[in-house]
Order: sequence, then structure tokens, then C-alpha cells
Amino acid sequence: MSIENENIPEEKLKVLFQSLNGVLLRNFDYIENLKRGGDVDICVKNIREAREALVRELGAPVKVAYRSYVSGYYWVWGYIDLFPDIEWHGAEYLPKQVLFNKAIRDNGIQAAHPAHEALICWFSSLLWGGFFKDRYKNVIISAAKEYPEEFLEALQQAVGQHWAHKLFLTARNGEPEVSKNWVKVLRFQVWWRAFWKSPWGTLRKWLLFLWYEFRLRLDPPVVWAAVLGLDGSGKTSLINGIEEIVKNGRVFAGIRIYHWSPAVLFPKKGAAPVTDPHGKSPRSLIFSLLKLACLVGDWWIGYFYRIVHLRAKGILVIFDRYYHDLLVDPKRYRYGGPMGLARWLAGFIPRPDLFLFLDLPAEVAHARKPEIPLDEARALRQRYLELARALPNAHVLDASLPPAEVADAAEKVILTYLRSRTRKRLGMD
Repeated sequence: MSIENENIPEEKLKVLFQSLNGVLLRNFDYIENLKRGGDVDICVKNIREAREALVRELGAPVKVAYRSYVSGYYWVWGYIDLFPDIEWHGAEYLPKQVLFNKAIRDNGIQAAHPAHEALICWFSSLLWGGFFKDRYKNVIISAAKEYPEEFLEALQQAVGQHWAHKLFLTARNGEPEVSKNWVKVLRFQVWWRAFWKSPWGTLRKWLLFLWYEFRLRLDPPVVWAAVLGLDGSGKTSLINGIEEIVKNGRVFAGIRIYHWSPAVLFPKKGAAPVTDPHGKSPRSLIFSLLKLACLVGDWWIGYFYRIVHLRAKGILVIFDRYYHDLLVDPKRYRYGGPMGLARWLAGFIPRPDLFLFLDLPAEVAHARKPEIPLDEARALRQRYLELARALPNAHVLDASLPPAEVADAAEKVILTYLRSRTRKRLGMD
């Protein structure tokens, strides 16, 4: 059974939320929301105690992501966000004390007042994402009609009297989505009002926000992996299978697929499939060395310009082939330089957390993709296996199995590694 099939611990969650000193911010039918693929958002008075309680009661998560404004805990059945404050870039727009004072009880669990729920639903996507989330439209409209005084008061506290009335009228008229046209000015209002009330406190939180974002990129919460193997071993099928698993899972925010290199310096637009990988002769020594230098530069720029940001957002990055492929099959890349130099430079290329090698008999791969002679395919298979033995965190998968089983095996490798790394970060191992 796939790791992704773990069930939601409904009773544990109920007991935990009843004992936790926190307020559910929205989606109070949290079990049903988790089943729909949503998450649980809860503001807590003591973030450290809440973190410890989550891990103690629910076990080690697969992934954790710490930001200044939220701590995200991800299990395969769903994820929980712990909020120390209700803020945007360090600017608190709903004071925690007000949130807790007006919270209501719902099945023994503290839940945000409907006016505060509507404000959070509205501003979370508007301020952080710059868009309006349609699924919360009715929540906002209902708050404006059923709790007008409380809702208007919350809006005034966040953006001031003028913009509060403007937003309130759009909600009363059933058109809160109009607010997406005012994102810039609303962000300014929220931040300026918070700074005016508490200059040092807001500035300190803003600097803390920047520090956490920087730290998240130094040590991203998700792994990245490279898939290597013979032509015909099923790399494309495996990556498609992983992509489908990610779409149906809860741990990753998405998936991004690259081929061999980030291609930042030299973007590949409309590149045709390689039908004769050994058909062209190697480049000259000079051009091979220039190509190698460009490749190293592309990797360093691409990694810090693109990949770290994707990983910080919780996106799984998968490479179809990788730099190390050149060490196995230099003919494919028309490399005519010294192999010792290419191997030495491999130590300077950012290295994935995991290497997934697809292995199957050369005869089978040759039958699927006969472009490479059988004898050469046998030699390449041996070199791939030697590389797998030499690389840390390399896993050899049996590519002769059905594609779905290979994808499940890859999923297990990725999630097991991620969970193990998370346990170490939490000091559980």
C-alpha cells in the first residue's frame, strides 16, 4: 500500500484541537475539509507549545516548513498551519487578543467569530497571493449581512475607515471579488496602519519575515531528485507517474520538471525529441570546454535563481537526466574533452537529494529504443549501475515492473527520505 494512503486521524485531531490553546480560523468542518484536500488553519497563543503538541499527538510529519507568520506541518493525509499572528509581511491586521476574545465554541473547539473568519478568508489570498478566492465569496457576503457591525469594525482595524467602508459595500452588494483590483493600495494600507500603531514591532516582524524567507531558501523543506537510466528504461513514464501522484497528494504544492539542466543561460524552446543520441560527432576540445563552463554557470545561476525558490514554495523538482549523465554517456552530449575534468566539475554542480536510477536488461531497452547498438547499451547499463553505487542517496528501481509500480516505488523512496530528514530536523532521531 502506498504511503500516500494513510488515513486522517479524526479522533486524535478532535482531542488535540480541544486541548490546544488556539482558534480555528476557517473551515470549521475541518475533517471534511481535509477530505476535500484542504488544510487546517489555527492561530495559537504559544507557537512552541503548539508545535510540540502536534508532533507528540500526531507523530512525525513528512515535511515541515517554518515561516515567520506560519508553521506548516504536512502529513500524507493533510496538513496543518499554525499561525502565531494574523499578519502580512510583519503587519498585523487582526490583533490576536481580539481574535481570541471574540472566538466562539464549536463542538468544544474555539473557532473564529464569523466576521473574523470572513476577514481572514478575504485577506489571506488578497494580500499574500494578489487574488480573490471564489470559494470564500459566500462566507464574506454572509458576514457582511449577518454581522455588519463586527465585520466593519474588523475591516476598519485592518485598512482604516475609508477602505473599510468601500470593502464592506462590495461585500454587502455581493461583489467582494472587485477587491482584487485594489491589491496594491490595500497592502499599503495594512502595512502602514500596522507600522503607525507599532513602528518597532512591525519593523521587527518584517525583518523576521525576510530572515525566515532567506533561511527557507538556504534549507528548503522539500527534496529534489534526478531520474537517470538507459533510453527505453521508462524515464518519461516514471516522471508522468510521479506527477500524477503529486497532483493527488498533500505533501507537495506542485511539481516542476527539467531536462538535464535548468536552461537559464540558454533556454530550450521547442526542442525536438532526441532520435539519434550518438549520431553527431563530438565537439572539439575548445568547444567542449566552453560548453562545460557554460553548463556549470547555467547550473549555479539556475539553481539559485529558480530551483531554491520552487523548493521553498514546497514544489517537488524532478530532473529528467542530470549532469552526471554526461559522465556515463559523453557521446550523447558530444563531449570531446578530458573526462577527468568533467568528473572533477561534478563536485561543483548542485547535487539533488535523491538519484533515481531506472534499471532493466539492455536487451529490453534496446528493443524499445534501438537507436543505440545493443553492445553499447549493455556498456551504458553497467556504467549507470557503477554510478549509482558511487553516489550517495542513489536508488536503483526495477524498470521491468509495470509503470504504476515503478512510480509507487519512487514515491516511497521520496517520501521515506523526506520523512527521515524531517525527523532529524525535529530532533526525533
